[in-house]
Amino acid sequence: MRLLGIDLGSSSVKAVELDSAFGRFEIHEYHEHPIEPGTDRSQALSALMASLSKTPDRIAVTLRTGQLTFRNLQLPTRDKKAIHAGVGFELDDELPFSIDDAAYDYSALSQTGQISHVHVAATLAKNVDSLVTELQNVGVDPDLVTTEAWALRTLLNRSLGTTAQEKPVMLICIGHRYTILHVQWHGFPVFTRELNWGGLDLTTEICRKLEIPIQQAEKLKINPGETPLSVILEASLQQGAMKDLISELKQAELVCRSITHEPISDIYCTGPSTQLQGLVSAIEGALSHPVRPIKALSSISPAAMTYSEQTDSQFALASGLALCLLGSGRTAPINFRKGQFSKSGRGGRETSLAAFKKPLVALGTIAATLFISLNIESNIYRSKIEERDRQLKNGIRSLFGSVSDSAIRTYLTNTSTLKSSIQKEVDKQRETAHLYAPNPHSPLQFLNNLSAGVPRDVVVDMTQFQVGSAPTTSYSNKEPGSVTLTFLLKEQQAAQRLSGLLQSKLLSGPPPSEPQEVIQKDGGKRFRVTYSGTATEDAFKWQTETH
Repeated sequence: MRLLGIDLGSSSVKAVELDSAFGRFEIHEYHEHPIEPGTDRSQALSALMASLSKTPDRIAVTLRTGQLTFRNLQLPTRDKKAIHAGVGFELDDELPFSIDDAAYDYSALSQTGQISHVHVAATLAKNVDSLVTELQNVGVDPDLVTTEAWALRTLLNRSLGTTAQEKPVMLICIGHRYTILHVQWHGFPVFTRELNWGGLDLTTEICRKLEIPIQQAEKLKINPGETPLSVILEASLQQGAMKDLISELKQAELVCRSITHEPISDIYCTGPSTQLQGLVSAIEGALSHPVRPIKALSSISPAAMTYSEQTDSQFALASGLALCLLGSGRTAPINFRKGQFSKSGRGGRETSLAAFKKPLVALGTIAATLFISLNIESNIYRSKIEERDRQLKNGIRSLFGSVSDSAIRTYLTNTSTLKSSIQKEVDKQRETAHLYAPNPHSPLQFLNNLSAGVPRDVVVDMTQFQVGSAPTTSYSNKEPGSVTLTFLLKEQQAAQRLSGLLQSKLLSGPPPSEPQEVIQKDGGKRFRVTYSGTATEDAFKWQTETH
């Protein structure tokens, strides 16, 4: 996301671009466009926006501090609605103008027990309307219209952290025509004030002392060379432009001590005029306190990049504004773009329908296309579902035979019932198939394999043939069953050959009984052999070679 903070100065328009993604950010670029003599800042702003490589996703600007009034309130509640009502009640008595003409916003910066510490900023509604209208006329519609105090607070919190603010700190922002004095303590703005004094006053002082044109004086401020500007500054402290500034700074120190009961611990300065040789030293000498420049871009850069002192001094306010759009500074910033000044519609102004004509036509076309597509798909799916239902009904009738329409509807609406009925029918069909199917352990097949396996030269008479389940056990088509065979042989050696055939191919079990000699009626002798055991699976499949 591209974030843009715009500093609408009196001599130039400055901006800082940040790229934010996944909770992190980096400084993309910074810009400055001077306001040419005889033109207004709208032209410089328009040129700046045209120079951007990408349209920003969010834009932040500020109202001038001189157009605002600030309050720090302590309200005995933590409830948001009660805080809102309390702020309005307090402002109604304290504002120097009617609250009906005011636009205000607040931020609850901290809460202690049931006490909420609230920072409030208020201005005339016409100031917000004028600024937003000016920006929209050049194609800029800001998302955040805040205060310079809030932007500087965000910059100091990011640059210094909380440890450096255990005692009050002061930031002096010297602009071209105005100077902002901002005092902050524990991340809380103590007070912010705009001075009608700026770098132009120093330039005028140099013009008067050296009797040179103002353009030449501006160049001397940047590159003084051998010009004794420090002498002019020292003289200005006693009787001149610097005297008014120092007087205001000392007054700010007294106000800070009165509010916080603490002295100012650190003084920081920023602004292009602070690059004037000897200016910071002159302020230090007058206040008897060290004054350090605030490194705006260098201190907030996540990549620890170091920018020049001139760049850091020029883009302090713009970088603070950009920071207001991300991170913790975005949670509850002072923002006047609410209510009648929100981006959706300001002050009862009618939104031109012509601006939305093309998007509405495109949206209507997309909606119509989507409707037609959904209708066609619905008809196709409906026909497919009807065809599947018809096939399913035919399948149910073919499986269950005669079945009523109500039963079919019951099956279609209750798949578990259909599944259970199908399973019962399948089990029934399987049982019927078992009854009519051929016996996999047929005694006749066993007899056939036995007959084919006995050699032709072995003459046997079978007197007992029993294959299958025993009389005392239940029938099972899965088990081959028991076997009992009795043979009469002419020769005792033939019993050994017969035993080899049975034991290796057809029968598993104990060895056969010993051959018993049997006397025939005709006086001849025969040998009786009995085999018993369990039939093998091969007994019902195996075939011997043809002898």
